Amino acid sequence: MENPQLNSALGRENFNVGLLFAECESLEAIAQFDFHARSDRELSFKKGDNLQLYTQVSNDWWRGRGAQGSEGLIPDKYILLKMK
Repeated sequence: MENPQLNSALGRENFNVGLLFAECESLEAIAQFDFHARSDRELSFKKGDNLQLYTQVSNDWWRGRGAQGSEGLIPDKYILLKMK
């Protein structure tokens, strides 16, 4: 069970991504490396691109949208989540 007072005391550095999704509809991330899609389901992007993440589909992949508006799977190891 969540303890809001404890979470507040711990600060924003210690958060659960699942809880963050409960508070907002999507997350923003920045591509740390170029990624070339290997299938139609994956999204290609370049280092520095801003990405919008909708859902985490596994520990290694997100479903989201790229800077050009295309949607697909985004590998977790290639991105850095933006903190608002």
